[in-house]
Amino acid sequence: MTTSEEPSSGSPKFTPSGVRLGKFQIFEQIGQGAMGEVYRGYQPEQGMEVAVKVISGDQAGESSYQRAFGHEVRSVAGLDHPGIVRLFDYGVIGENRLELAPRAFRPGSPYLVMEYARAGTLAGLMDEAQPWVVIELVVYAILDALAHSHARGVVHRDIKPQNVLLDRGEESWPGVLLTDFGLAYALQPQDGVVQSKKVAGTPQYMAPEQLLGRWREYGPATDLYALGCVIFEMICGEVPFGGDNVMQIARAHLDHPLPPLRPRGEVPEGVEGWLARLLARDPRQRWASAALAARELRRAVGRASVGVSARQWQALLQANTTSTDERMSAEVRGPGSGQMSPFHALTPLLNFEPVRSVGDVSERFTPLPANWERPRRASSIRVAGAGLGLFGLRRLSTVGRENERELLWSTLRQVITTRKPAAVMLTGAPGVGKDHLATWLVERAQEVGSARALHVRYRADGDASDGVMDALMHHLGLEGVGRAEVMGHLEAIVRAGGGDDPYLWQAMTELLLPSQPGDEAGVRMSGQAQRQRALADFLMRMTMSGPLIIRLQDVHRSVEALGWVSLLLHQLQERVPIFVVMSARDDAMALSETHARALGELREGGAFSEVPVEALSPADTQSFVEELLFLEPGLAREVAERCAGNPLVATTLAARWIERGLLQPTLDGFRLERDVAASELQDDELLWLAPALALVDVYGADQLFALQLAAVLGACLELKDWKRACELAEIAWTNDVVEHLLVRRHLVEVGGDKLAFSHNLLKEALLTHLRGSGGWQKAHALCAQVLEPAVARGEEGALERSAAMLKEGGELEKAVRRYMEASELRRLRGEQHVNAYLLDQAWQALERLADNDDEDIARLQVKLALGRSWAYNSMYYVGLSLEWAERAETRALELGDAALVAQARALAGSCAIVCGQPAQGETLLRQALEHFRDHGSGGSPRAYAMAATALARSLARRSEWLNVSSLLQEAVTQADASGDIVLVANVRFDNLLLRHKRGDVPSLAEVDELIAICELADQSMGLSEAFNLRAEVLRLQGELEGARAALERSLHYCSRVNVQNGMVAMINLGLMLIAEKSIEEARSYFERAAVSFRRQRRPQLLLYAVLGCLVNALNEREQGRVQSLADEALRLIRDTRFYGDGDARLLIETATELAEEGGEEWVLRARLRELREAMPHLLTAP
Repeated sequence: MTTSEEPSSGSPKFTPSGVRLGKFQIFEQIGQGAMGEVYRGYQPEQGMEVAVKVISGDQAGESSYQRAFGHEVRSVAGLDHPGIVRLFDYGVIGENRLELAPRAFRPGSPYLVMEYARAGTLAGLMDEAQPWVVIELVVYAILDALAHSHARGVVHRDIKPQNVLLDRGEESWPGVLLTDFGLAYALQPQDGVVQSKKVAGTPQYMAPEQLLGRWREYGPATDLYALGCVIFEMICGEVPFGGDNVMQIARAHLDHPLPPLRPRGEVPEGVEGWLARLLARDPRQRWASAALAARELRRAVGRASVGVSARQWQALLQANTTSTDERMSAEVRGPGSGQMSPFHALTPLLNFEPVRSVGDVSERFTPLPANWERPRRASSIRVAGAGLGLFGLRRLSTVGRENERELLWSTLRQVITTRKPAAVMLTGAPGVGKDHLATWLVERAQEVGSARALHVRYRADGDASDGVMDALMHHLGLEGVGRAEVMGHLEAIVRAGGGDDPYLWQAMTELLLPSQPGDEAGVRMSGQAQRQRALADFLMRMTMSGPLIIRLQDVHRSVEALGWVSLLLHQLQERVPIFVVMSARDDAMALSETHARALGELREGGAFSEVPVEALSPADTQSFVEELLFLEPGLAREVAERCAGNPLVATTLAARWIERGLLQPTLDGFRLERDVAASELQDDELLWLAPALALVDVYGADQLFALQLAAVLGACLELKDWKRACELAEIAWTNDVVEHLLVRRHLVEVGGDKLAFSHNLLKEALLTHLRGSGGWQKAHALCAQVLEPAVARGEEGALERSAAMLKEGGELEKAVRRYMEASELRRLRGEQHVNAYLLDQAWQALERLADNDDEDIARLQVKLALGRSWAYNSMYYVGLSLEWAERAETRALELGDAALVAQARALAGSCAIVCGQPAQGETLLRQALEHFRDHGSGGSPRAYAMAATALARSLARRSEWLNVSSLLQEAVTQADASGDIVLVANVRFDNLLLRHKRGDVPSLAEVDELIAICELADQSMGLSEAFNLRAEVLRLQGELEGARAALERSLHYCSRVNVQNGMVAMINLGLMLIAEKSIEEARSYFERAAVSFRRQRRPQLLLYAVLGCLVNALNEREQGRVQSLADEALRLIRDTRFYGDGDARLLIETATELAEEGGEEWVLRARLRELREAMPHLLTAP
């Protein structure tokens, strides 16, 4: 037996010698199954036997089945492990079928050419009891193979004895081979549509989640359950759950208790408990990975090595060979010395000391080995003239890059060991292998069971969608799920991570599925900081079950990515084992000032490193090309020289030749047709466009425009959108084009019906050609039509994508209004960075409108300029806000629209004061207020309230309290009339704060009313500030316990937004502890605040923190710290010209008391007299 199909019976073997598929001669049929037939094949030039599987179901020729079958082939072709059957070729039978060919050889039928196993299947070993050492060897081998496949996202879903082949193996590998990775699923009809999410498999070995159709739970644990059933059968001679029909078998799996283990031979004591974990009904209670299961089996059996010799194993294979053919019996023989080793991917397990106890249920990850290397396969079989059908499907080999790999691996080890986050940025030219390195790290770490990964793709430059949220939805299996179910799933994750605050899962629900106008209100996000913090907190909860690698691909397309990575590194105080691996084009990063600033912030923390990825060395390039494709040695050298160390160039060249049929097979490898060799190696201009031109050669010229439509839709696109665009362009849709691009790896599937360009250079080449050919505007106009239904349905991101298409499609005014609609939605969500970007795009579109003298267009310009000013103001870019407010004022004056002029002056005046121009600012504010008082708010109570509040703040600095009071009351009236609860909260807080500064301490009732308003507005930062104010009021009343509780609430709410913003409350909490003489308890608050304020460069606030640290240093008698802190405090006083206040006096007096207890020398070391003299107000401060 050579495959999982049962032997055919009742019909003669088909044994012609003249039937060929490509380079393979077809001999007798050796297997028959529901999916098709299997034949023994032969490659005469090399004398190699193969197995040829032909899929012969009635629907096998249909395009939908071929695509599903192709998906499974792509998955398996990317695997390279001695325990997984090799694929040598793949294709579809053409029209020129021979008359003598068997029934299965019909045009359109897919076929696979694969490794030929000579010693039957595992089913042949089940009839007789096998010693534990044999069972153990098989189990470890299967676990090792599953570890490899699971790390690459491939779940088998049909593990059973018939799908485990036996062969001679490679050197010490025992020749246990997994086959048929989900191929049965590709041909399960369901309502005429192929789906990978349905119930299918072999009932005796199916996991409960498969039987119940809970496809969202499918994963590595599904295969481990099936393996548990196989192991039970090997030990006991029967499956754990049986029955006379499918329903009885399913009921046994779902309801019956696991029967006790009744082994046919001796089994180590710990195996039964270990096996029970594999067969747990809840997939979350099984071993979390094949690596962990293998490690725990070693612990359970308490043995360091598998005790099967090569001679014993080969004797077993010979006995299992069902054929009487002497040739076959001889072929399973091999060297008879040495021990068999079932470890390849899991070689590091050999270093673990076995113990008697089985691991705890909560343990879900293995330690990361010190060495990242694994053994290279002992042999790499090359089949002359074959394999072109699999080119692009196999994973590219990782050659060289030892230093880069060592850095990535050691950093991941540090993250896991210290449980502290770190980040690495891989930069380099397109195609040098940045993303390949990141993929290598993720797959190797998952293979050994030490981490899991989240892969984030940023789709296009300036794309407003959030790649992290898309990735999380896919990672958690929540695509297409309703809001309530999403929230329930997130709640389970948060609770599993030790959280119990409903805000945590409600906030993440809002991020993943933002509420639309008219929806039941969710958590209101007040700004980017709150969004980033909510995401960081959720990721932290995810790491409670083990380390997490976050792979951010193409971060040069998103500045926001760098922002939340900075938050992870610098602001999270918890121990979080998260390793962020970013990749970016160095040319794109160098051109962006925004990225340069964000990178500067990352570099400050010390947990961030940059790794330039250079071109491969000549030797490594040669190795890469040799492993890429079986080329003649001379051609391989030429390709290596041509690609100059860039793997993508070599891969693209080879793919181009394959698509154009330019490679001729020889025994020494493929060679290029002589008359085209020179031009093919020199032609640079059309290299990246070659895949599209190949489509034209095969499917017609209109397919080039079809692929350009895909490029317009984005680096990641919905298949249905692409189909609709082609329909509008009157291009006949064919699934063959999609399959062609997937097979060649020009497109990749990224979940659901989404496709992505495998590299950006093809997309860029398509768009460049589109612009040059004159089809740019037409293509974007068509894609804008495609997106209209999504806009009408309110789909996330549809507004901004539609606006971008309209802008490039020539519908500029419509594009501007849609951008403004999208920006307002983002503003209400607190996504001010995205809001600013969308308004910038709207302005660019507006500037391209020909008729700038049109009054409606001019009015649109003013409103857009005002919107940009508001957006920049909310992000504290006050200079930019002032610039755009002045633009709005100028254009509004030209229009003669007094209401718009007043709004612009309200914004400009507020910004001018902050920018150090108080006289100009107050003039503008008074002019705006004069208009508002005479003519009303003009539809903008927000501007009216802002003008009154800003002028009140400015006058408060001069102690003009009478005018301040009237302005604040005016602002409160406007805010209340606006109906904007957030504006009401902000204005009322300003009102109470300025009163407090005037000496009119607000009552607790007034502060509590403010807190209620902030709760209604769901303003976390407002609540933090309100509770901080409440604490201040209580402290002044002498109620220190209540004040402390209020400050802790302030810190709680602040932590939802940004820890750094909570440092003022932290200082206040430290001051209260000092007043209570709880000096040791205060230490951590002052130290954390000092670190934060130094990073933020806020010297006056830093002074309080430094003085608090000085008090603690004196209390601990830390001489060195006392002297350095005293020096720093004196420098800060001089730099800020700080004269002192009551809080400073408390700290100095406490420090003096502590110093005097130690004697005069400590007073001198702390320089306390100098500190008092430097702050003269301390002498009079209350």
